[in-house]
Amino acid sequence: MKLPMSMFKFNPEAKIAKSCNFVVTFGLCEFAFQSISGMEMDEEFRYINEGGRNGYPIRLRQPRSSPHKITFKRAVPMSDRGIIGLAVDILQEKLFLRRKMPGFIFVIDVDREVKAIYSFMSEGIVEHQVSDFDAMNSEVLIETMTITHRGLHRVPVPPTLF
Repeated sequence: MKLPMSMFKFNPEAKIAKSCNFVVTFGLCEFAFQSISGMEMDEEFRYINEGGRNGYPIRLRQPRSSPHKITFKRAVPMSDRGIIGLAVDILQEKLFLRRKMPGFIFVIDVDREVKAIYSFMSEGIVEHQVSDFDAMNSEVLIETMTITHRGLHRVPVPPTLF
C-alpha cells in the first residue's frame, strides 16, 4: 500500500519551539524554572522464550524498579515583600511541593504562546539542593529540586489557550 506523499512533507508554516520559558504548576501554585531535565517516560520489560512454535520472545511489562524523576532548576527567588513574603514562599513550598498532587509543565515561547503541555502526578520532592554560599563570588544562587512522579503525559494544546 502506498502512502500519500503529503504525509511526509514538512509544513513550512510550523514553528519550532525555541528560547522557551517553563511554567510549572503543582496544584494551585505556579512556579517558574530556568531549566527542567529528566522529562522522560519509559517502561521496563522482561522477555521470555516460550517453547513451541513461536519464533519470537514474549514481552511482559515489569513493575518499575526505580521511580520516574524530573529535576527543576531556578534562581533562588529573593522576596522583596519582607518577612511576610518569605513566610508565604516557604509555606507555599511546604504545602505544594512536598505532597502528592497533579502538576503541569507549560512550555511557552517568546511570543507568550503555549507550545506544549505535559501533565504528571507528583509524589513530592526527593532531592533539594542549593548552590554554595560564597560572599566573595557574585554568582546567582541556584536551587535544584528533584521530584518523583507516576508518569508524564503530553496534553494537546487547545488552539485558543492564552
